[in-house]
This record gives sequence, structure tokens and C-alpha cells, in this order.
Amino acid sequence: MTEVSFNNGLPGKASGNNSRILSSEEEGEAVEATRHGSRRVSKTGTGASKRSRSHLPPKRPTTLKESLLVDYGRQIHNHLKRLESETELTAFLLRHDIAQDYRAKMVDWMMEVLSTFKMAEQTFFLAVTLLDRFFKLSRKPLQSSELHLSGIVAMFIASKYEDIIPLLMRTVINKIGHGKFTVK
Repeated sequence: MTEVSFNNGLPGKASGNNSRILSSEEEGEAVEATRHGSRRVSKTGTGASKRSRSHLPPKRPTTLKESLLVDYGRQIHNHLKRLESETELTAFLLRHDIAQDYRAKMVDWMMEVLSTFKMAEQTFFLAVTLLDRFFKLSRKPLQSSELHLSGIVAMFIASKYEDIIPLLMRTVINKIGHGKFTVK
């Protein structure tokens, strides 16, 4: 048996006339109530009243990710939208000798490769973005023969950035590049 005071309905140190001796069953209930953050109902009428689940406060973020999303989610979203508008990727293939359908086939092939090697979905999206930005910022006109190498490099960089276990250079050269490229 334990002597407990009811200070705002929560068990604590005994103080004044709000304390009483709890039976072992009541003591277990009080400990459970404290663990779950709810208030315990006293059979004698002392203490706080029991709250129903509908009257509980809204769930607070329990993980760091959830709390950061609550705190910074809107700012991150606005920042990414601004970045997206600043890097408009329209008509980036016009100065290159690469047809749009070749780029589309390259993107499909990149999806197949990355899914075969079980890379994260985000790796694919980053690889396509890197490829398109490379085409946009490249000053030298690129030939369609350079599309394959550009796609492989974009996947390799994206994998290094996004994946826990990224693509290895040996895998990129031998399996993805089919041995067409060498390391200098």
C-alpha cells in the first residue's frame, strides 16, 4: 500500500488532507494512469474526474521528424517551391542534338536500372533532375551518344546522395555501363 496525494489528479508526494492510502489494485491503476498521461478516477470521489478519449488533447508529435514537420514544414515547402520556380527546366534540349523521345527512353531506362538495384524512389527523381539540369547548364552542345553516359553519372551521383548503400563504381562501369566506360 502507498500513501498518495492527489495534486491535480496525479499521484505525487503526500501533502495536507488530500492524501490517502491506496490499495494495491488502486496503486496499479494510478501507475497505469500516470504512464498514459490520463487522470485516475477515485472511488471515493477525491481526485480528478476521468477523461473520456474524446476529451483528450490532440496528439502531440512523438518523433523528431514529426516535431520538425510541425515546426518547419510550411517554411520547407515554400523554400522548395521557390527553388523549383527559379530553376525552370523548359526547352533545355533545344541546343543539344538529343531528341525528346531519346530523353524519355533514357528516363524509362533509368527507372528500370534503379528499381533493379533496389535504390530509393527519391534516387530516381534526383537523377532525372540532375540530368535535366546538366542539359540546361551545359554550354557545349551534347550529342545523343553522350546521353547514356550523362544518365549513368546522374544515377551514380543521386545514389551517393540518397541511398544508404549507394551504387559502387565497379557496378556502374560493369553492369550499368556494360563495360563501355573506363576509369581514368
